[in-house]
Amino acid sequence: MTMIDSNICAKCHEIGSGCCFLKDTSQQSQVGILSPDINKIKNHLNIDEDSFIVKDTVNDEFRESLSKNIHPIFDKVFYNNIAFRLKVVDGKCVFLSGDGCTLPKEVRPLYCRIYPFLLSADNKNIVVLSSYDCLAQGKSTLSWRIVNEYFEYNEEYVRGLFEELEKACDEHVSQFRLAYTDYSNSTLY
Repeated sequence: MTMIDSNICAKCHEIGSGCCFLKDTSQQSQVGILSPDINKIKNHLNIDEDSFIVKDTVNDEFRESLSKNIHPIFDKVFYNNIAFRLKVVDGKCVFLSGDGCTLPKEVRPLYCRIYPFLLSADNKNIVVLSSYDCLAQGKSTLSWRIVNEYFEYNEEYVRGLFEELEKACDEHVSQFRLAYTDYSNSTLY
């Protein structure tokens, strides 16, 4: 029997581990930040996206592997092999401070809010994206219900976040298609 610890994420970050500690390389620890996420953060903080976003390209193999092995949604997250990720400062997300994430929960990127959960490729089951750095996963089995005890989400909440993620992906792709033809030389926002 696991004990519920709603501060598991804070403890993870206190020891310098977890999902907000990232390597500053283009395909290491990719986090799919979508245009609606970027716009929400920009508007909330009244800052330019260049202060918190890095634009990269991903190769076909990387995108196809995520889409095939995890979920087809990654074809939209990395549409046209373009990836947006949060900047990394001193090995951690630009928004991570000593007290945790500086962004209010509702402003955080959808991928950050849903992690470590995702729906299976057929959208029927909630799965856990495994991470050796996640204390919640290290203290439990990889059953989503067991890991979830640390996050205190319910199935409806996870499914709702995933629906938001799907809608944001569709908006992301639409904005990309409408506004940009030369991806190599354009600023996307």
